Amino acid sequence: MELLLLIGLEEGLIRIYRTRKITTDTTEFKYYEVDVKGHMTMHKLYLDPFMDMCNGEILSFGIDKRPSAKNVMDALEQAIEITSDCPYRRTFHSDQGWAYQMKAYTHRLKQEHIFPKYV
Repeated sequence: MELLLLIGLEEGLIRIYRTRKITTDTTEFKYYEVDVKGHMTMHKLYLDPFMDMCNGEILSFGIDKRPSAKNVMDALEQAIEITSDCPYRRTFHSDQGWAYQMKAYTHRLKQEHIFPKYV
């Protein structure tokens, strides 16, 4: 019985700490395509993930051929929805890039009582 209580307590603590701290950063990926004439061209993709710092799970993400506010905001909305059942204050960590300083982004965090942490 004590072992079951410990396991239950451990699972409860994991559930409490899960989704409390989220991190995000836009990442640029380069890839190359070769056309029919053999010419190689470089292209870029931009990934905007929101990751749970407790277990490394990607909660939401956006991916596009250029960095965009819409991509970040769509991924943010999904992350907010997924973490909405967290009974404790959530913290979203990011750098101080343009996307995370947008009024729409910071306002949305304030609306949800999410603490922004800039590193």
